[in-house]
Amino acid sequence: MIYRASMRNNPFIGVYVASGGGSAIVPPAAPRGFVSRLEGLLGLDVGLTTVGGVSAVGAMAVMNKNGIAVPSIISDEELSALRALGRRIGVVESKHNCLGNLVCTNDYGAVASPALPKEAIAPLRDVLGVEIRQLTIAGSEVVGSVVVATNGGALTHPSISEGEKDEVRRSLNVKVDAGTVNGGFKHVRAGIILGLEGILVGEATTGPELMLIREALSLA
Repeated sequence: MIYRASMRNNPFIGVYVASGGGSAIVPPAAPRGFVSRLEGLLGLDVGLTTVGGVSAVGAMAVMNKNGIAVPSIISDEELSALRALGRRIGVVESKHNCLGNLVCTNDYGAVASPALPKEAIAPLRDVLGVEIRQLTIAGSEVVGSVVVATNGGALTHPSISEGEKDEVRRSLNVKVDAGTVNGGFKHVRAGIILGLEGILVGEATTGPELMLIREALSLA
């Protein structure tokens, strides 16, 4: 199922939530009603914490069924909150802290920004348990913000080239479609939260966008 939502009247819900493998990381300031929708509608186990003091945790962390990758600026207290989810956690040393903006993963593979140094790829591979291909999408290096993927399909920035689309398809081992969210916004990850039993999309998402997102991500 697919549901519209906003957080404090902000439709860019994906910026604030990292999810994958049945778990989600949500900032403590999130409204209780919003958290309840993640738990009840999407079937997610929610951990409440910032990452490196940042509330936009969707931009900071990346996760799948195998584990959660976070930047080295994460505090011990924040790590303790994540460990309560019972998931494997990998801390990635890099000057680039916004891992959620730089990496997209499902349970079959991952794509990562060429801006990430090679020494950051190995720990990402270890915690996510998948092979990682570094590439651009629609000419952008912030690949985690311009593609979102389930194990059934991926939705990308509408300006993706055919060559980039082929690389994403091979990397994530799913079909790839292009589209927008929130009434034409091209950085699709910012408006989508993935769950076990469905997804949330930004409140401003139009009917035609909903249909495309449902088809792209292979939702019932």
